[in-house]
Amino acid sequence: MKKILDIIKYILIVVTMILIIVFQNKIYNVFLVISVFCFILGIIHIIEKKRTWILLELLSLTSLISIILYKKDILDFGDTITFYMCLLLSTTLLSAIIVLFIDKTKNNKKYTMEVTAKVIDYEKVENTKIQYVYPIYSYFVDKKEYCVISPILYKKKFPEIDSELTIYVNPKDPGDIFFKPSNVRITLYLISAIFSIIACIVIIINLLK
Repeated sequence: MKKILDIIKYILIVVTMILIIVFQNKIYNVFLVISVFCFILGIIHIIEKKRTWILLELLSLTSLISIILYKKDILDFGDTITFYMCLLLSTTLLSAIIVLFIDKTKNNKKYTMEVTAKVIDYEKVENTKIQYVYPIYSYFVDKKEYCVISPILYKKKFPEIDSELTIYVNPKDPGDIFFKPSNVRITLYLISAIFSIIACIVIIINLLK
């Protein structure tokens, strides 16, 4: 199934690129091609159980709305491009927020065991002028030791050996863990995303007046 879907995706991308080149001077047709491409690719991602289907279907809807507004002479060419870019940015950020909350909900249900892990070593990134490392953590579950490499890359300042960190473990599979991201980082991202979406909505409303 995976090979078949990969072939379909390759053909879809090639056909889409050809059609965009052919219709490059006809904005209506270009948006229509993009809309159909995102819609079909979104369906494929649903079959593949990839979360990106949300973004692709939103992009398809964005292109379709732009097509309708341009075709109905509600917006001219320049305003249609501005409208599309603003709607594209806001839907992309919105889908990212949706995925973020879906992941958070799933992780909270899956990784329910809090464990204290300790840095025991580093995995260094080779051939770089600046020192980059992935900390290696050790933790115990039912008196059995587990070791895991942190997915977070550090440069220059990184956790010291024997420093501790709370990680979250899947009780059904103690080797399956989750490093909780910083609440400050998530909050800053959400604030910037929400303000960007609001700015895009204001621009869209002014365009449609």
